[in-house]
Amino acid sequence: MQHYVKKVIINVMAVLFCLVIVGVNQTEVSANALPFEIETIIPENQVDKSKTYFDLKLEKGQKQTVEVLIRNVTKKDLTVEVAFSQLTTNSNGVMEYKKVEGKPDKSLAIDISTLVKVADNEVTVKANSEVRTKIAIEAPETDFPGILAGGLTFRLKETDSPKKAETKDQMAINNQYGYDIALVMHGNVPVEELPSELLLSTVGVINTNGRNLIFANLQNPQPKNLKDVTIETTVIEKGASKAVLENKRTDLEVAPNTNFDYGIPLNGAIIGAGTYTLKLAITIGAETFDLEKEFKINAVQAEQILEEATPTVQKSNTIWYLLVGVLIAMGIAVLLILKYQKNQNASKKAIRKKVVKKRKVTSIKR
Repeated sequence: MQHYVKKVIINVMAVLFCLVIVGVNQTEVSANALPFEIETIIPENQVDKSKTYFDLKLEKGQKQTVEVLIRNVTKKDLTVEVAFSQLTTNSNGVMEYKKVEGKPDKSLAIDISTLVKVADNEVTVKANSEVRTKIAIEAPETDFPGILAGGLTFRLKETDSPKKAETKDQMAINNQYGYDIALVMHGNVPVEELPSELLLSTVGVINTNGRNLIFANLQNPQPKNLKDVTIETTVIEKGASKAVLENKRTDLEVAPNTNFDYGIPLNGAIIGAGTYTLKLAITIGAETFDLEKEFKINAVQAEQILEEATPTVQKSNTIWYLLVGVLIAMGIAVLLILKYQKNQNASKKAIRKKVVKKRKVTSIKR
């Protein structure tokens, strides 16, 4: 009996392990599942030929055409959408290629999106074949310091595409359906000679996707990428000495000549209406500096923060699937054990009948 129960438990554990693995694998994306590949055709004026993205140095007013190879690795025709956008920074401190809504940052002297044109916004690639698509570039007529940065995006047409995913890579897979390629133009002053800095403009509270965040609008006024950025945040109520909120994030990035609303999660902190000071300790590589600004939280915002801080029980669909799987596995285990016990009882009854029958026969012989 013990050996049988042990065997049942091992089988149940195996089933549960498989369920967990299936649940985890639902969130993984395989690069090999992409139906197409891309390859940059590196030109002669590439600054760093070890890079797989376009890292270019052009003369003033120079015109140039670069090419990207799109390779269809499936047995059916595909349509790939090609676009070019300026390099921007999102609220998570991640650089991305996205069309700027509204006015660009006031520090941006030259918008690279006006200098780069895609020949074909849609490229059809026959099954198991490849196509070269062209991108026209025109350098500014005047010198400029640092870099101008943007990126080419390659996406399957909407009907065949899943949702987008964020990425930080210069050439990266974007949620199993597309690629991004950086395109950088170097000016007459190297980025190494430019200072690294972040400026703080406005601070406040914002509600994004049902979450309340304190935001700090940060600006990179220099024409250079900021990498390896660490931001330590402290929020102190006016007149107090103890912080009501502390946060630290590392490995952030900021695109050149951009500003963005840096989101600071409350993480359940209850912050009432009042006046506060936001302090930022920023490290960029080996450089460090401090920024601070006063801001207010009104009664309505404080109420929203309180409601969000109230504990709620939230379970994802995956958790529900796992719980159902556990219950099913337990049910199977119980049925197997009951079946075993039933068989054991039947065997015992059969043995007792044989014994009784033998006794009767023996008594008759006597």
